[in-house]
Amino acid sequence: MHRSLHTIGSIRIHVLLIALFLFTGLYGRNLDEIKRSGKIYVAFFPSDMGSIDYDLALEFARYLNVELIEIHIEWDEVFMRNGTIPSDLETNPELRYTPDALKKADIICSTFTIIEWRKKLFGFAETMQSAELLLINKKEETPKTFEELSNKRIGFQGSTSFEQRLKEINSTLDKQMQLVMTASAEESKQ
Repeated sequence: MHRSLHTIGSIRIHVLLIALFLFTGLYGRNLDEIKRSGKIYVAFFPSDMGSIDYDLALEFARYLNVELIEIHIEWDEVFMRNGTIPSDLETNPELRYTPDALKKADIICSTFTIIEWRKKLFGFAETMQSAELLLINKKEETPKTFEELSNKRIGFQGSTSFEQRLKEINSTLDKQMQLVMTASAEESKQ
């Protein structure tokens, strides 16, 4: 049975708004507080600034009738507590805290793979699905099945659900794909 490449599109959930912090306390503001203040503080990674994530955050701010205040963050800040990532973050089910990024911002607008341990730190707004892109040389015919990817070099961003799914697909092929892990989506495109 041939599997369609469209299946790849359902691999990764595009998360528009992550947070609106789950835990009450010093840092999280609810929507009423955000509306009353007239501002929403939205954290972005540098790569989000030219992406649909920024446009969607801007539309969300317009919908709330508030000003969008950009907060620039780095990846590690999403998981840090007081400047460090706890060593047992992924394994300790009791560990819950406000990540440093959410001490600066009301929400983070980016794409994250939803993993159980991450749900301890923030809520996910699963607002839309985004398809992963398969970029090929325009001189080549577009593959229609996974089997047609056999022996092809496939670049992909590591530490994502896409990596896991590619490995699963690869294990079903008679002649496996050559998987090339990259550090970023931009590097994958190159």
